[in-house]
Amino acid sequence: MDAEAKVAQHKELIAKLLARVEELEARLKLNSTNSSNLSVSFGLGKPTPKSLRKKSARNSGGQPGHEGKILEQVQSPDQSHELKRERCPDSGVALSEEH
Repeated sequence: MDAEAKVAQHKELIAKLLARVEELEARLKLNSTNSSNLSVSFGLGKPTPKSLRKKSARNSGGQPGHEGKILEQVQSPDQSHELKRERCPDSGVALSEEH
């Protein structure tokens, strides 16, 4: 094979590879908004969702000037209740008094 034939063969190969690169770059630019594919098929490269809620002009929290109340823990409570489970909530194994 002479040099001119090899050059022609390489030019043909380069043209095919450039066409393939263009095709792959076009596929990379696609996402669920400009393609008929579902967003699940795009994996982790999908766009982040944007919230449609508008920011309120009001401040968060209770009424202005109103003092909040909380239930404080006391040293000596009026009543106390002992709660016992018969079975473990996760495994369902019976809990015995022997432990």
